[in-house]
Amino acid sequence: MNLDEVKKIAEILHTLFCEQTHEPDMMKIEQTSNCIFYLEQSIDRTWELSAHQEWLAQAKFLIKISEPLNIQEVLQEMIKIYQVAEQFKKVNPKLLEFIKILIS
Repeated sequence: MNLDEVKKIAEILHTLFCEQTHEPDMMKIEQTSNCIFYLEQSIDRTWELSAHQEWLAQAKFLIKISEPLNIQEVLQEMIKIYQVAEQFKKVNPKLLEFIKILIS
């Protein structure tokens, strides 16, 4: 797997699992994002910066532990899990927090 593919996986992991604020508030002068990964996107050499390196490390770890499996299949399953979690969040946000505690 080449570095660009690993970066794509890091971006997917960030999209699925980052719990920080990402959207700027266009009605305010200051931006409301508190996600360093999101803020780093506008800086040169983005993938050398700390938050991007952290998500890249997570992607490499996921690839390593899923080596006997196809990484695309693993990501598809993660997306399905994320979609189920989003449905739980709509029904009862506290239930999702309870599930997180159980599996951690």
